[in-house]
Amino acid sequence: FQKDRLDQAALAGEQSLSNWWLRSATSWHRGAGITYYDADDTDLHRFADSYNMDVWTEGSASLLAATTNPHTMASSSPEACTNGTWFISDGNVYCYESDGDVVDVTAFAGSPHVLTTDGSSAFVGAADGIYKITSAYASSRIYDAPGGAWTVQSIGYVKDRLIVCAQITDAQPMRVFELGRNPSSATISLTDDSVWEFDSTTLSFKGVAELTAAILVGCVVGTKSTVLSFGLDTSVAGVVSLKEPITVAGFPVGETLQALRTYLNSYVVVGTSQGLRIGTETTNGLGFTYGPLVVRDSVVGLAFGGEYVYATRSALKGAVQGLWRVNLGEAVGSSYAYAPDLSTSVSEPTGVALIGNTGRLLITSGDGIWTESATVTAAAGELTSGKIRFGTTEAKQLVSMMTRVDGDTGSVTVAVSGSAGQFTSFLRSGEGIEQTDLSVAASPDPEFEITLTFSRGGSSDPGPTIEEWQIRALPAPQRSRTITLPLQCRPEETDALGNTRYSNAFERLQALEYLESLGGSVLLQDFSTGEERTCVIRAIQYDQPSPPSFVGGFSGVVIVQLQTVDTEDR
Repeated sequence: FQKDRLDQAALAGEQSLSNWWLRSATSWHRGAGITYYDADDTDLHRFADSYNMDVWTEGSASLLAATTNPHTMASSSPEACTNGTWFISDGNVYCYESDGDVVDVTAFAGSPHVLTTDGSSAFVGAADGIYKITSAYASSRIYDAPGGAWTVQSIGYVKDRLIVCAQITDAQPMRVFELGRNPSSATISLTDDSVWEFDSTTLSFKGVAELTAAILVGCVVGTKSTVLSFGLDTSVAGVVSLKEPITVAGFPVGETLQALRTYLNSYVVVGTSQGLRIGTETTNGLGFTYGPLVVRDSVVGLAFGGEYVYATRSALKGAVQGLWRVNLGEAVGSSYAYAPDLSTSVSEPTGVALIGNTGRLLITSGDGIWTESATVTAAAGELTSGKIRFGTTEAKQLVSMMTRVDGDTGSVTVAVSGSAGQFTSFLRSGEGIEQTDLSVAASPDPEFEITLTFSRGGSSDPGPTIEEWQIRALPAPQRSRTITLPLQCRPEETDALGNTRYSNAFERLQALEYLESLGGSVLLQDFSTGEERTCVIRAIQYDQPSPPSFVGGFSGVVIVQLQTVDTEDR
């Protein structure tokens, strides 16, 4: 079971089978989602799952920032602005400022439904119209709803205009309005004159975004979700209007569109009831093509920062919900690197946005807003490796594990599990390299899994950073036994009870040799012990120590060497 091989792997020693079998992890920046470290698509810079872990710095993994809950009323529709972040809560619009203050804007006759921003001012779709809130928190209604009331389902600031998607009444079509963000008069009363309508209230609007040459609107009708593309009509000099829409994307039946955003005029990011999809703009700037689900979860809110997409996470990690993070700069096959990100609570997030220009995030949810700390890391986190099989389902005996940790605050608990569950754990505190023996605690097993649990010290401590781990093992296949039996092979044989048997000894030897030539299994029965073993015949030796008792007879002893091939429970 050991053989020499050339070691040509990127990590020295990973394929050296002449001595130790090794498996290492030195970086985790290519994200979560790998099940096995020894499959055809093995990527040792990935891992299975995590909680509260920052894996995006190549060569290390450490605790993410902590989150706090400064506002406890149910919130939604967060959008980054100059001052911080706009959001809707308890029938009002608020601004969470970059310094942590929360400002309440209360000048609304009708309750706000959704909002968007041009980067500074907020534009709020409310029950009685469209409001504008300046960075100085001055609020005014700039458009009256048709007939005085409507329900705004989506609003977006795109192409220097407002796209408002609303339901007027239950008896009227669903409508898309194209509005200027700075109307010429104080308040304009809207009519039913919209740029597009759908003659049924079974449709709902799920998002507004823009491409190079078009404006996108997401729609859901029953089990069917689509994206409409409104091209730009520039046929009239100095006037840019919207053309009739075309459908540029559809989603599988049962996968409901929930969020639609574009980024850098290149990426179209879609949140659905099934997960997150990343698309790319087509060459004509009117549509996009999307790939497989990057993460599988219900995604209702999206935000962007640098090369990252932040998406709301309803899946529990560490028993709480929060965010996903996707790295658009790190392609992984036909998808992108992703990992669970900031954690909030057990209340499902409703949206996410940056806090002004701070680079920190604000998350809205059913129990208020959650903000990313600038200085404090999470109290604990966890990182789980892919399953380690060393490329074979044979059992392996773990020998030892090396860990390299940076930082002398907090601790790392390392748990090693086999197919039957966890069999050992040990605590790492302090920095540097540490070697831990595993041979006593570990039993031979086909596969193993490593779980690292991080704990910081005090609230001012950043916690430890893992830089590398490596396990050593030896193959431990089921051992077979060699059994050698001397068998009488004489024409006349008498047993201990005096019973005499006559037979053709040569034919019996030929029968044994035939079984040996077939290479098949035989059953060995020992009537003195009651043991039964399945074996193969490895060798037969015939020995005739003395002349036979009959003239011309064939008589002797057959030495049969057997090798067990039956399996046993360990």
